[in-house]
Amino acid sequence: MPKALPRPTRRGGRIFPCRGAAGLVAALLMVPMTFARADRFSDRDPFFKQLSIPMTSIVDGKPFREALTGIADEARINLWIDRHVDPTSPVVAGPVGPTVYAAITKIAAQRDCVVMPVKNVLLVGRPEWVDQAASSVLGLQLDDGRAAVADIGWEDLTAPGEALQQAAALGAGEVDVTPELPHDLWPANKWKKIDRRVAATLVLAQFDLRPKTTTSITEIETVAASNAILTRTYAINQPADAIRKLSDAMTAADRNVQIRAEKDSLTARGDVVAHRAAIKAMFELTENNAGPDPEKDTFTLKRMTTSAENALRQLAGTARKTCVIEPDAAQACRQNVSIEGQDLTLRELIDMVAKQADVTATWQDDTIVISAKK
Repeated sequence: MPKALPRPTRRGGRIFPCRGAAGLVAALLMVPMTFARADRFSDRDPFFKQLSIPMTSIVDGKPFREALTGIADEARINLWIDRHVDPTSPVVAGPVGPTVYAAITKIAAQRDCVVMPVKNVLLVGRPEWVDQAASSVLGLQLDDGRAAVADIGWEDLTAPGEALQQAAALGAGEVDVTPELPHDLWPANKWKKIDRRVAATLVLAQFDLRPKTTTSITEIETVAASNAILTRTYAINQPADAIRKLSDAMTAADRNVQIRAEKDSLTARGDVVAHRAAIKAMFELTENNAGPDPEKDTFTLKRMTTSAENALRQLAGTARKTCVIEPDAAQACRQNVSIEGQDLTLRELIDMVAKQADVTATWQDDTIVISAKK
């Protein structure tokens, strides 16, 4: 195994680590601090808005990868999953949402995974792998006028070396990879409007590899999973206390994080863990806690077979209601039902389950009461 990289030395400017005091944010506004050129992540970015799309879904019983890719495909976002996570393990997460980001985060937690958006790709995997892959991508110099954005993909059962060539648009032998990539057979993949250097770096990240320089992907080096130090700017169009909430989240994750706060943005230099905390806080600020409207918001559900009781409880939970099953309906709710539909409201889905189980669903203020048909 390669040796872990040492923690980079902090350089440049006067550095004042934040150590948990929320009031320090205001003081930092007056302290001159020097940061290297920072990657920028804004809640006005198209990718952020895609991840913030309201959605609630039920994916129980689906394999891990299928559950993730189903949501990603529906939201039209680029996804990259750690190859060391079992893709076949069934998901038992209950209702997921209320946004695309929250849904994928909850599914990822089923396999002790975390998520992080970098450029226009959402990473899902073990924390150490996500941190390493994010560090490699954010370390690229992509604002040098040589960006080559394209739709990139490969067919099912493609070998990693072939995927790398597709990503980098290079011929065989044009990328110096030593040792050669293992001869896995990867599932089909499709990325939309992705920088080729980002795509190639993500392929390499599956094998603890990265480009040797920040401007080229033709020479490769091995890298151990490392807790790299990154600089990133977060711009958020939210109330005044939003910046403080981001700062508090980052400080809780990394007590040595260095922060420069401004009116509607925050530039921070710290561990990838701290950056993941900031991103999580940004999305939580934008989530709609009211939940879906059972009468208006519609859902598309691929075929799912489960007990009527399980389906009713999950659907009721999605509607922010408690499912109460009367004793006379308990036996009927133990039977399996199959749910499938497109553009159906929660009320229509619950009625579908009730009809199959031959029970009655009565909607009340905070509950849905399931009783035997009279």
